[in-house]
Amino acid sequence: MIPAVLSTARFLTIEETAILQGDAPLQDFACHFYNTRYERLKGIPKENYGSIRDSVVPLIRASFIKNEVAMLHYQQEGKNPMSWSMNWYRLRRNERRWSMTPLELAQLHEEFAKIVGQHPALDTELYAIQSSNSDMLLIAVPHRLRND
Repeated sequence: MIPAVLSTARFLTIEETAILQGDAPLQDFACHFYNTRYERLKGIPKENYGSIRDSVVPLIRASFIKNEVAMLHYQQEGKNPMSWSMNWYRLRRNERRWSMTPLELAQLHEEFAKIVGQHPALDTELYAIQSSNSDMLLIAVPHRLRND
């Protein structure tokens, strides 16, 4: 099942430290990051889903390549690495705010699944977060190594 764009109702109050990040569910941490940052950021203006896809898919792909190599190196050093890819967009069409449809979100998850399939060492998810009263969209992707 593909989740809808997440509501701000899921936000937690979380101190921004690596220790507490590890104690909170990833989705809640991503929502907290959105809630505490979106007013400070401008985001890349996008008028439609195609422009978001064309921007974020290459960025996610690059983050997978970079993080897989780095994390395997850190694991060999006895560390337990984790990283995030956070991409911000301002969804505006003719000065009007818009949101991704469930179909567009499903298509983005399909693109994401193709990338995940090429990097079996990584355990990851995709979160698309947009507050109901904002034009700011956060595409957040955590990267961890699989434990199996």
